[in-house]
Amino acid sequence: MAQDSLVDRVLAKYSKFRPSEGELTMYSLDWADSLTEALKQAAGEDRPIALVIIHAQYGDIRSGHC
Repeated sequence: MAQDSLVDRVLAKYSKFRPSEGELTMYSLDWADSLTEALKQAAGEDRPIALVIIHAQYGDIRSGHC
């Protein structure tokens, strides 16, 4: 059917532009709301901390708006 062909073309284009799992890794990190919370979690898991400071009125790293 023509409808199926159109769907297949749209899905093919989508798969070309869709970010890979590796490119989306930043959004799966464990974000903490405070440095104190991050320090506790990092100490408990023996992991490093990456400190991100957002200097914007409406910055929200969790939603990707910074």
